[in-house]
Amino acid sequence: PPDLAPLADAVMGKVWSSVAEYIWQKGPFTLTPNPVAGCLAGKTEIGDNIEDEWLIISLLFVITEQFPFLVCTVRDNDGEVLLIEAGEVVADWMRPETTTNRVFISQGGVVIIPLSPQHPGHIPLFGPHVYSVDQAEDEPPVLPLRDALRIVGACGADFQCKAVTQVARQRTAGYPAKALSPTFAVHTVACVLPGSVAWLLHRNPQLVSEAVNALYYRDPFAVQACHQMVQFHPSSSPPVQCMVTFTRCLYAMLAHQDLSPPPCTLR
Repeated sequence: PPDLAPLADAVMGKVWSSVAEYIWQKGPFTLTPNPVAGCLAGKTEIGDNIEDEWLIISLLFVITEQFPFLVCTVRDNDGEVLLIEAGEVVADWMRPETTTNRVFISQGGVVIIPLSPQHPGHIPLFGPHVYSVDQAEDEPPVLPLRDALRIVGACGADFQCKAVTQVARQRTAGYPAKALSPTFAVHTVACVLPGSVAWLLHRNPQLVSEAVNALYYRDPFAVQACHQMVQFHPSSSPPVQCMVTFTRCLYAMLAHQDLSPPPCTLR
């Protein structure tokens, strides 16, 4: 199998500079080699901030434009996110059970492999994987991923769905720059924090999402640890005022919390 590490470095190098300062809700977008499958793969937990998902999709559009030989597929817990977003414009036959291995991002557009060839020249590429709409109603069509990628590589441009591409492009318009825009995505607030915490956030702003999520989803063990304030007790780390940047989702999560100060800070 080919060495995928240099490709992963090249791909992430192309897009990472545009999102290096972005604060991810749960974890950053990454693509790493999957030698078994022979591809680059990534999995990101987006939590409560749906904008993370569309930022990632915008990066996949950029990647397939910068690396035209790459083909991407993206799904979330609900399934084919691109088809769900474009639900009002997709064809009637496009349902979860009929679109497995048929929806891809290629060369900056959304490619949807149809049930049957649309041109005589496509017939050899489809081989036995030809279905009518009526057949798809009775039995979900099976298109192996290897065959799907071969079709996209040979004639993906012929199957680019303009309607779905337009919807996806409208949803991602302005990204990735919009993800760092103070008027749309981020909120900067003056906070009084223990000096050690301020220093940590200055060195690694992404830690603010860890802190907010820990507070928002706090469990008894975390609360007990926080009450002891072993690492960040006010007596050992005098408070300072600093500017902290949140995504709007993280700030909203924090602003709606009702939290009493730990007893150790009131002595």
